[in-house]
Parts: sequence; structure tokens; C-alpha cells
Amino acid sequence: MTEPNMEDYDKMSNHSGNWEIVADGAVYTEYENKAKFKHVSTVAQRIRVFHQEKKIDFFIDFLNWDGTHNREFRFAVPLNMEDSKIKYEVPLAIAEVGKTEMKNAPGVGHGAEPTIKSP
Repeated sequence: MTEPNMEDYDKMSNHSGNWEIVADGAVYTEYENKAKFKHVSTVAQRIRVFHQEKKIDFFIDFLNWDGTHNREFRFAVPLNMEDSKIKYEVPLAIAEVGKTEMKNAPGVGHGAEPTIKSP
């Protein structure tokens, strides 16, 4: 992994917000906003707010990403909540912030020390 830098840094709030309701039903209402970024022709973000359930889903799609190496995309949502449960998808699992996240990098600190074999 390369060290992050602020070259080409951009954020959604630098772009005009054009939120639209794209789904509205008995279970949830979904809003969508799209913006153009340098390495992605369009970043589409959707927020799905459930009516009867204390749940909000966030979806981010990078449409036509140009394949630039070592490009990092981050997603942050400023929420003022007490006793919240925030979960996100990782390969083959769903992690909960502060509960099921890995404490160390994979392969480090799990009781197994790396070994180096010499010929």
C-alpha cells in the first residue's frame, strides 16, 4: 500500500448537489446524487432511508473509472448518533465498526509469527 497524498484530492461537497428521489414506496425512499471526478467519469451516490426500520443504506458507484493505480476513494458520513451500529461490507463478511473490525493487519498479531525459510 502506498502512503496517501492530497494530489488530485476532491470531494462531493465541491460539486453542486442535484439530489433526486429515484424510488419512493411503502418500505423506503431512495435519493441519488451524481458528480464528475477526474479519474471517474461519474460518482453516483444513493441514500436509502427506511420508513419503519431504523436503517439507512448508502451506495457508492464509480462509473467508468479510468484504472489509475494507487487511487484511493474514501466515504465518510457525519452522523450524530448515540448507541449506533455501523456496518460495512468486506470480502466474504460484514464488519461492524468498533466490534468486528480487524485490530491488526492480516497475518500480524494473531499469535502466528511470520517465518522465513532459507533454502
